[in-house]
Amino acid sequence: MRTLNELAAISFPAKLTYLANSRDPKAIPLLRQALSSADYFIQMHAALGLRELQDKASIPLIIEACQRAPADAAAAIARFSLAYFDDPQAQEAAKEFPVVPSRRERK
Repeated sequence: MRTLNELAAISFPAKLTYLANSRDPKAIPLLRQALSSADYFIQMHAALGLRELQDKASIPLIIEACQRAPADAAAAIARFSLAYFDDPQAQEAAKEFPVVPSRRERK
């Protein structure tokens, strides 16, 4: 049986995805707020949502989230969001957070 925290960790990112898929710009403030979460999975889903909405004004906020995140989380956030914006700033920033090889790949 899953704990309440485990269920929240699964359901909250899914709700962010639903918000993004609604294509409703009213979701932007909540998605931006989620970029400040201590949970990198939530940050990634928030960035994905902002990407889906093509909210270019959020690009600096996504970059900041990447800068605060550990390298592997930053790479995931950048690769799945910044790389998909038709914006030079986002494209350049995506290159700053390269994919980190897994421990297996490093051996």
